[in-house]
Amino acid sequence: CFEVGMPPTFFLRLALLFSGITISLSVRTVAQGVISRGLSRSDAMAKEPKVFVQSPVRTGCSKTRLHNLRFQNLRSRAVGKIENADLIFIDLDTHQQRLWPGYAGNGPKPTSLSQTQKCELDEEKASIQIIYDTIVDTMKSYQLSKNQKFVVFYSVRSSFSVAKGPDRREVYTSFSKLPVIFVGNSVVNVDSDARPSLQLLDPILDAMKLDMQPHPRIQRNIFASFVGRVHTNKPLRGALMNLRSKTGQNLYLQDADKTLQDKERVLNYRDVLLNSEFMLAPRGDNHYSFRPSEALVYGAIPVIYDDRAAIPYVNCTFDARSWGVIIPEAQAKDTLEILSRISSKDRQRYIEGGQNARKCAETVEGNVDCMLAGLAMFT
Repeated sequence: CFEVGMPPTFFLRLALLFSGITISLSVRTVAQGVISRGLSRSDAMAKEPKVFVQSPVRTGCSKTRLHNLRFQNLRSRAVGKIENADLIFIDLDTHQQRLWPGYAGNGPKPTSLSQTQKCELDEEKASIQIIYDTIVDTMKSYQLSKNQKFVVFYSVRSSFSVAKGPDRREVYTSFSKLPVIFVGNSVVNVDSDARPSLQLLDPILDAMKLDMQPHPRIQRNIFASFVGRVHTNKPLRGALMNLRSKTGQNLYLQDADKTLQDKERVLNYRDVLLNSEFMLAPRGDNHYSFRPSEALVYGAIPVIYDDRAAIPYVNCTFDARSWGVIIPEAQAKDTLEILSRISSKDRQRYIEGGQNARKCAETVEGNVDCMLAGLAMFT
């Protein structure tokens, strides 16, 4: 996980370690993060990896709409022969992320939440086995080069940290000798430590696009906003709600359980985002949040709180540190002080980074563009 306030350069860390220097993190350092640093690798000029979509050896779990849309786009880009591909995607959905109602494909309806979870635990484990078998079978059937990689969408339920679902270390161990890159929307630190991994954003599919128009960067009269369920992570989200007791900034903080259940609420929520300078995006009971996607689409600066989550699109053009403020969970109570110390120049950098990364959240095509840009680092 990125350590806020310390430049992520190996040699600098090594020098600090041996010199015994102790760094005191200032509020300003936390706020600025790495918005001014150069990425260790920019893929702005990188050639898009060639992709191939491989059918699984057996049928697995039911597919979410997002999975189908992503793979439809991937197939439109695919090369004709697997031997010519840099990345091989297996068309099997283990991406059983619990999405907010409206994001799964049926508009702002509560039913769409349950419809993303048609896989029971045994089926989910079976899907992982099917993917493993498909990779092994493909490697036996074709003369693949050592540079070719398989890409596996893997998010167990909403989080690997919950009791349900296959143990993530067991999964990674089983794939340890295979050329696999894991991608998903709830990738945490242990993922990137164990295997090559890439944290993705999910695109906004339905509910939040009602009457959507391209947003101008207007004068925003809400300094920071958050609308969500406090009980899903009361220590963190409760700390953000307590910010209401502080004066001096115009805040919109609301404990809401039905944000996207009808059109009126959706439009009100959209208007809040359009008028927010910063959008607070704390994790809930899982290492996942759809709020950074919403903030990017509507021009707010996301403020991310999740000490274990991997950084979306880390070290590529769309690295989240170029468009979002990352605050340690323990410093949530200091959010207003941290954000207030960000200069107008640095805010503009975040805004420009967000405009660059907006396509990652706005459409499926743009989302696949960003994914392939990130995966280019592994090819």
